[in-house]
Amino acid sequence: VADSGRAQLAPDLSRLNHVYSQAELRHYILHPPSGAAMPSYAGRLSAEDLEHVVAFVLVAQTFRRSHD
Repeated sequence: VADSGRAQLAPDLSRLNHVYSQAELRHYILHPPSGAAMPSYAGRLSAEDLEHVVAFVLVAQTFRRSHD
């Protein structure tokens, strides 16, 4: 998280203005936008592992945390 002095590796899921669909998450994981600190995981995850990550993020993006 940028404001804590640490490098941001991925979007803070608790601060998203948009809830990503399964297809959008798959695309982001396999083909992150340029400038994202996250590397592409294309060819690095099995189909099953990709689906596990997508399922986790689908739930995690609904988490709400306090923003001090």
